[in-house]
Amino acid sequence: MTRPDEGATGRRGPSWWPAVVAVGRASPGLAAVAVSTTLLSASVPALFIILSGTAVGLLARRDDGSAGSLGLVVAAMAVVLALSQLSGMVRSDVLEALARRMDIVLRRRLIEAVARPVGLGHLEDPRLQGRIATAHGLANRLGGPAGGLLGVTGRIQVLLTAVGCVALLAWVDPVLAAGSGALHLVVGRGLRDNYRQLLQQLHLDPGALRRGHYLRDLLLRPGAEKETRVFGLGRWLLGLHHTEWLRVSTAAWQGRRIAWWKIAAGAVLLGAGQAAGIAVLADGWQDGAVSLAALVVGVQAGIGLLRFAAVTEWDRLAHIGWDAVDALVEVEDATRPAGPTGDRDPGAAPVREIVLRDVSFSYPDGTQVLHGVSMTIPAGGSLAIVGRNGAGKSTLLKLLLRSHEPTSGEILVDGVPLRELDPQRWRSRLATMTQDFVRLPLTVRENVAGPGRATDARTLAAVAAQADLDTVLADLPHGWDTVLSPQLAGGTDLSGGQWQKVALARGLHALRTGATVLALDEPTANLDIEAERAVYDAIIDATREHTLLLVSHRFATVRRVDRIVVLDGGRIVETGDHATLIQQGGLYAQMFDAQAAVVR
Repeated sequence: MTRPDEGATGRRGPSWWPAVVAVGRASPGLAAVAVSTTLLSASVPALFIILSGTAVGLLARRDDGSAGSLGLVVAAMAVVLALSQLSGMVRSDVLEALARRMDIVLRRRLIEAVARPVGLGHLEDPRLQGRIATAHGLANRLGGPAGGLLGVTGRIQVLLTAVGCVALLAWVDPVLAAGSGALHLVVGRGLRDNYRQLLQQLHLDPGALRRGHYLRDLLLRPGAEKETRVFGLGRWLLGLHHTEWLRVSTAAWQGRRIAWWKIAAGAVLLGAGQAAGIAVLADGWQDGAVSLAALVVGVQAGIGLLRFAAVTEWDRLAHIGWDAVDALVEVEDATRPAGPTGDRDPGAAPVREIVLRDVSFSYPDGTQVLHGVSMTIPAGGSLAIVGRNGAGKSTLLKLLLRSHEPTSGEILVDGVPLRELDPQRWRSRLATMTQDFVRLPLTVRENVAGPGRATDARTLAAVAAQADLDTVLADLPHGWDTVLSPQLAGGTDLSGGQWQKVALARGLHALRTGATVLALDEPTANLDIEAERAVYDAIIDATREHTLLLVSHRFATVRRVDRIVVLDGGRIVETGDHATLIQQGGLYAQMFDAQAAVVR
């Protein structure tokens, strides 16, 4: 399999077979029509050359019988031109419809491929991210299937036309046909290889490309406009964007200078070949070995071969468009599970406990975050994980969610290794709220209960009260049915604290509809002290019969939990309830006193 980072350096271009298969699966009927119209369009130039040569031959005869035949030939030429126009229009509409169907099929395949892995490691791999970004070009109309279809069918049409021209030239002069065909084949291939190298130059630094896209989006999309204006960052960001794109473009410009010399050399060779071919045909006509009709056919056939050698817009569309399909296939290969992902039903787990045994974790770059962590989380209890920033608190929560797998050690749920449990069923037992919670541009109801799910009014009212969301709902124009997006008609936006209440209500709603564990990562970071205390009290009261995992660096909020685990440098340094840890006078007590002094 091609490595994800080879799209810029070592790849020879996209493999066409996956793209061909994708076209056939999208709509066999439309694909058949596209092939038929392409064949018809490709045959038109050869037919027109034959008819025009015949017409010239009839004109040269100037006898009484040639007039009627000439009329038929002219009528046939008109029919051929009409068929050419008609097939072109039909093909254009068919390709557009086929591209839309391919968009749907391939976009779904990309989403499924990215969502398939149990964890999130593939989303943190910069090499694979580059191929995902290329595959995401499916959304670009002329950078995806639509452009690919136009490009490939255009190239096929040119190829078939060239075959017809060589056949006609062979009828006039076989030796000339062989020489001219070989010249155009060699020069054309060289020019197209050179063009592909130019396109690949633009992808030599995928990191710079992603940074350029990020800076562009930062300037164009809503969200950061306040700070960019207040601090006058617009020109600075624009300069950074220009620098990143200049870094990408410089290599392409250097390659383009060399390419122009190759193009000029190719043009000289083709021009010399065309001149020599015409001279041979003209000499044969003067000697009487070649008729005037054959001369016209031969000259037109030779000129028709020029399109086969030339690099056209079809080549750009074909290469860029189908490269997106090729990248999709690579992403699918890279995200297929290497082994079993677990298929055991967790049932109502955890019934007894969740146990971590000597768990360590390192990121792919070698950074070790957790070192030999061992703890027991009793079912139905509450546990807080606290510590300084970077201590490994959120990483520990990610391991429990199976966003990552431990580098060493294991996690057991009621004695069963977590890796043996079906990941989707296990996650259905979890209600979670992370620091970077999702903000859906949907109604409040859909943000809390999920899109398309049946909602119980009493359950919604209960979780709204527990998350202090009812105070937010009272100020919204349509209550639960208010759309939370200022970009949509009738929609509105919320403050950071209000959004946090929505996310917390989402977790509490999941707890009431089947989840057994509530895992919260800094759930009240945007709330004031009074609201924070009230929300924490409501959370602890709501989870008395469930398991609560709480990650926080604000120690005043974890006083009511059953047990507190203190992490420092990826290791457990203290454990106990609030009173015990304060009495010990260790790291927890020091940080608690420091925060209390700030609040005072």
